[in-house]
Amino acid sequence: MMRTMNKIDEIVFELDIRPISASRPRVFKNGGVSHSETYQKFAKDVPTEIENLFSEEEIELMRQKLRNDDINIGYKVHQDLIFRCNNEDFWDVPMIVKPDIDNVIKAVFDQVYNYLGLDDKRIFSVESIKKYGSNDKIVSWIEVFEIPKYVSKRKTRKRTKKEPTLEELEKELEKLMRGVDNE
Repeated sequence: MMRTMNKIDEIVFELDIRPISASRPRVFKNGGVSHSETYQKFAKDVPTEIENLFSEEEIELMRQKLRNDDINIGYKVHQDLIFRCNNEDFWDVPMIVKPDIDNVIKAVFDQVYNYLGLDDKRIFSVESIKKYGSNDKIVSWIEVFEIPKYVSKRKTRKRTKKEPTLEELEKELEKLMRGVDNE
């Protein structure tokens, strides 16, 4: 039997904020840990940008769309990571210089999607494009799917314990009673 996934919702938004690279946190001799100033500023600016763009009700609605305890859900994430460029001949041209796309994706996932309550482990597809544009921007389109619950076809080696018959229970009780009488 072929199991299919059903699209149940989607969320589309854009944030006018420069996508930045998630760098490794710095670890100090005293045990303290700190991210770069750029990353810290990004982490502080993301919630502010989202709260300025959407009302509390809209943010809560997005969070509800991304969370469902009744069914198994998964996400397909599409994002355009746009970096400002003055030369309009290059707008929409893929950006193949630093920052590395995997580090930018990490920062966006950790700050933007985490703020909205998206559970990383439920993401089954990511499409990210890093390109030049007229302004710094993160454009996201998140599709929410109902995913069939996985059931293994592999047989387990555990044997299910057979329920004892009435006869077997009576014999066991007899043995126990004899043990008590002998004491």
